[in-house]
Parts: sequence; structure tokens; C-alpha cells
Amino acid sequence: MSDHESLDWPEELREHPEDDPAPRRSLGLRITVIVVAIALILMTVGIWIVQSGIIFPM
Repeated sequence: MSDHESLDWPEELREHPEDDPAPRRSLGLRITVIVVAIALILMTVGIWIVQSGIIFPM
């Protein structure tokens, strides 16, 4: 019997082996997604600026 088994925890707070959390995505994948999202936002803003003629008037 381990130390935490001697405590009288309610059923909702007890650890269950089948309640494993979902595997997390790797750090590299998360950084890649963030960089791609920022690039898409900047590209969209850049296209709006160029089309409005603020920087390169045609």
C-alpha cells in the first residue's frame, strides 16, 4: 500500500489508470504552427496595404 492509497479520497479525485491524458504535440510542431499563422496574418495585412496604395501607389 502506497502513501496516497491510505488517504480517504473521494472517488472523483482518485487516479484511474484508464484516464490517461491525450498525448501532447511536440514543441517543434507547435512552433511551426505559430510561425505559419503569423506569416499568414502578416501576408494578409501586407496584401491589404499594397492593394490600398498606401506604400506603392500605382
